[in-house]
Order: sequence, then structure tokens, then C-alpha cells
Amino acid sequence: MNKKDIKNFTKLTRRGISLIVLIITIIVVIILASVIILTMSKNNPLKSAKEATFKSDVRNFQDELAVYVGNQVLMDYGGTREKITTSENPKVDEMQNYILSFTKKYEEKFGIEDDELVYFPDKVTADEKKWLEELGINPYGYKIKEADTGFFEWYGSEIIGIKRGKEEDLKKFVASNKSTLKIPAECTAIGDSVFRNCDFFENVIVNDNVISIGRDTFNGCSNLKQVKLSNNISTIRTSCFEGCKKLSSVKMSDNITSIGTYAFLSCKSLKEIVLPKSLKNIYY
Repeated sequence: MNKKDIKNFTKLTRRGISLIVLIITIIVVIILASVIILTMSKNNPLKSAKEATFKSDVRNFQDELAVYVGNQVLMDYGGTREKITTSENPKVDEMQNYILSFTKKYEEKFGIEDDELVYFPDKVTADEKKWLEELGINPYGYKIKEADTGFFEWYGSEIIGIKRGKEEDLKKFVASNKSTLKIPAECTAIGDSVFRNCDFFENVIVNDNVISIGRDTFNGCSNLKQVKLSNNISTIRTSCFEGCKKLSSVKMSDNITSIGTYAFLSCKSLKEIVLPKSLKNIYY
């Protein structure tokens, strides 16, 4: 091999080594970039900042509420003070009665239940719910208990009436449960006229296992004020809430497709009823 060949071979060798080094460098850069991207996705600085701000605000709300409640307790010389419970999804001005720093940004996401800051699960994001759980904040209504199955007559999983001899027990239970009747999870249907003319509850929560409620089910419930219906009910039948003169709020899902004749007849206090877009028929 002459000098010229040796020189050309050396150049080729150097080029080959440079190419290998370049390839290795590119691979290393790609690996590092992937690690950085993965790290940033797990520790998104914007999300982290949002979380820190959110948690700081919530802690401030708790502290201010605790100070307000503490002052009220100190001034309660007769021991007759009732614990604070706001309306469901309260507006900012209601919350500012107890928490001065409360802002419109958090309107309807938070409320107060028995002197305790609580949140509304259907109003917060998935991230906010996670952060609230980390802070130990409970959802609104978490203290509300389901009615015992023994209070009712059953046909399979359908409630067809209040069991004879259990009426007074059910009344006492509801009175101790913030005047709330929460339908037990075992129930998938509520029959016709089951709670007709019952006057011992103010609020009704129908669990999501319930797929139907009958005619006249709550007809004439004179003290009923608020109802939260199952997300799986598609029809509100004839005269279901007729004559509920104090009924002011009904929460229903987009799965409702029809509302029967006179379902809300004579509901003179009804202020909040958001009708789903899918609704086909409505008569009241």
C-alpha cells in the first residue's frame, strides 16, 4: 500500500469514526430529550403551579371559616347556636358571609356543611377532586345516610311502600338525617304513590341505581324542597311531584326523555329545573 492509499484509508477511517460518533451523539440527545419530556409530563410546571395555588386558596378558606366558627362558638353563651350549612352550590356572596377571601372563581364548587368546608363533586374537575381528597376535604352531603331497607315494603328491588309499623321510625331517621330521605342503594325502582302526601322530609336523593319512579310517587309532599334524581331515570311520570308547594329545585340528568302530564303541577316555589336537551315531551 503506497502513501496515497494510506492517506485515503486514513481519511475514510476518520470519516467513519466521525459518523459513528455523530450517530451515538444523536442517540444520546434523543434519549436525554425523551427523559426530559417524560419528566416534564409527570411534573408539569403549569399544573404544579395551579395545584399549589388551588391548595393554598382552599387552606385559606378553611382557616377563615375556622376563625369565624370559633368566634361564633365563643359568643354562644346559651349553647343554642346551630352549625352553619349553606345552600347547595351557593353563590359567592353567601360564602363571603363566612369566608371573606372567597372569590367567584370558586363559586358553586364549595359550600359549608355543619361548620365544615365541603365541595360539590359535580362542579369540580378531576384534578381538583384529587387535590381536595389529598387535603382531606369531603364532598357535600357525605354525612347523609341512606335509609335502611327495613323501612320499606319491596317487590324484588322495587320499593312499593313504607312498611306498616315503620312509619314513625322512618320519620325519626329522616329528622336525624337533615330532613333528607336518601333512597337505599339496593333500590332500582320506586313504585306508584309510595311517598304520596308524606310531609316529614325536605330533601330527597334518588341513588343512581334507580332506573324508574312511578306515578304520583311524591305527589302532595308538602315540605319537599329539593330533589336530586338518579342519572339513570329516563321518565318523570304523571303527577310525580304534583302539589309539592315548597319544591324549589329539581336536579335531573340529560337521560330524561319525557316528563308526564302534571308532573310539576302546583309546584309554586319551583325556581330551578334545568331541562335536558334530549327532552321530547313536557306537560306541566
